[in-house]
Amino acid sequence: MCTTLGAVLLTPLLTKILAGTYVPIDAVKLSISTLQVVVAPILLGSYMQSTFPYAVKVLTPFAPLFPVLASSLLVLMRDC
Repeated sequence: MCTTLGAVLLTPLLTKILAGTYVPIDAVKLSISTLQVVVAPILLGSYMQSTFPYAVKVLTPFAPLFPVLASSLLVLMRDC
């Protein structure tokens, strides 16, 4: 949990410090984006597991397939 929250706070800060001299970086927008990508799925997963434990147990074996399909679909949609 500490590393996840640390990533949300430190990623925008370090990016601003290290890459901010080369390109303009909005640390607040990057922070919000990181929250959406990192923290939101964790909270959603925790909620789903506590609310629908049987459904999560059924879907867990297929969980690795979902990100692969989603990434593939995003790449296909981008190239169209």
